[in-house]
Amino acid sequence: MTHDVPAFALIVAVLGSIFAGIGLFMHNMSLSHGAWGRTPMGIGISIGAVAGFLGLMIGMTVNGPTARRMALANAPGATPLSDAERAALARRLRIGTLSTTTLLVISVVTMATARYY
Repeated sequence: MTHDVPAFALIVAVLGSIFAGIGLFMHNMSLSHGAWGRTPMGIGISIGAVAGFLGLMIGMTVNGPTARRMALANAPGATPLSDAERAALARRLRIGTLSTTTLLVISVVTMATARYY
């Protein structure tokens, strides 16, 4: 039985980051009896977390399958893509990448600067 170590490591890293962030958020909320979430820093961290999560979801549901479809079309014995199909997939990948990048920049900037609001 073989394991796909890179995929497993990626899943563990993503889940670990998400659960660590949720744990830290919950810890701050419990220490302040919920008041921290209404502070500018709490709101900034929340906006950054939502933007990061949305970026992750777009990357996983749009970019991943689209890139995989394009790569599999180049495999030996696969049905090649028509020019129209390739253009449509490239456009979908471009839009997904721009969306993901924008959301991740929003996430990084809001979380990095939340303490200064």
